[in-house]
Amino acid sequence: MTAEQAILDAMRAFGTEVRIADVEKWIATNRADAPKDIGTAMADLTFPPSPSSKYQSDRCFLHRTGRGVYRLRRAWNSGERDELPRKARTSRKQLIEANGATCANWTWSWSFVDAERRIIIFGAWDMHTEGNRALILSEAWKSGAEGRGSSGYSQSREHIRLIEEQEYSLYTFPMFNSNQNVGEDGGGPAVIDAFVPELRESMLINIGSNWYASDGMSVDSSPDEVSASASYPEGLVRTVTIIAIERNRKAREACIAHYRAICAVCEFDFESAYGPIACGLIHVHHRKLLAGIGAVRCWPPRSNHHGDPLAVRARRIASGNY
Repeated sequence: MTAEQAILDAMRAFGTEVRIADVEKWIATNRADAPKDIGTAMADLTFPPSPSSKYQSDRCFLHRTGRGVYRLRRAWNSGERDELPRKARTSRKQLIEANGATCANWTWSWSFVDAERRIIIFGAWDMHTEGNRALILSEAWKSGAEGRGSSGYSQSREHIRLIEEQEYSLYTFPMFNSNQNVGEDGGGPAVIDAFVPELRESMLINIGSNWYASDGMSVDSSPDEVSASASYPEGLVRTVTIIAIERNRKAREACIAHYRAICAVCEFDFESAYGPIACGLIHVHHRKLLAGIGAVRCWPPRSNHHGDPLAVRARRIASGNY
């Protein structure tokens, strides 16, 4: 049995996203006569194929969704294997209109808007997707290959503004590039090979001149998938725009004077543990988040609206930021 067939059988058996280690275990148990080098074969069978892959694009039935995580490629035309997913029969325009959205031009638009429901829809290309995050707009796309301004960029930039400033919701749907216009340098205009006709609510992330759609979840790698020679570059400078909610330092001081700088949850006292250098080290957490109030409020420091002294770990749990 070939590695290709064994991997295909395993992916059918799982029917969802799966790690290389789990595919290897399934094949070792159920296809003992298959080759052992499954990792290399799965990389070669991933669409779009790398220059070193021995398979043509029509043979590549895998899509990489994260580090060491794969699923069957939804756009794969499986020939006689009718049980595998084929191309979506719904057109992109039908999908968008069915969800109440529209655009300035169906040919060059990258994003779509439903002003009544206040939603923005972007297509998320497979070649710009890494794990749970997809690059949906970049300032590098402002001009085309010939240096002319892109109408698609201008419209999408306005849609991004609506999300950032007008609280529109972001939705995406996965799209797969046919690679038919890829040049020798690896570039070229993208052409839709197929897409998944399902909208997913996403979170917008702005890093420098790029905007990403994220599902807010993370895909962790298994310990045996981490290379001993892996490097972890850090120190990249990026611009992050935030909204800061002003705090009143006197209110914090009054809270600590009343409750002392001891965590109200775990009763940890930083000064007792670390000495005078940690005197007064504590967070004051509002029982009702200021960001959710939407206006300036005044209240006594020991009222039900104010807060409690919390250690960092307790405050992260209380804020849901863990």
